[in-house]
Amino acid sequence: CVKPQILASVIGLLRMNYSIRFANKLVISIAAGVRLAQLQQLLPECCVIRAMPNTPCKIRAGMVVMSHADGI
Repeated sequence: CVKPQILASVIGLLRMNYSIRFANKLVISIAAGVRLAQLQQLLPECCVIRAMPNTPCKIRAGMVVMSHADGI
């Protein structure tokens, strides 16, 4: 989990320093303010889903809305 403003840098570091292979992986993002189009540009070889969880602390119940890019 990283802040949205450093997401691109972290992905770059994972590719270069840790040899993370993203090809054919499912990536689920909860980065607020990062659009699916941005995620697809950063991770073109992945299936990308954006999840928008709520914070259900008070009522002890919640839900997560997920959205995927076209073509998945």
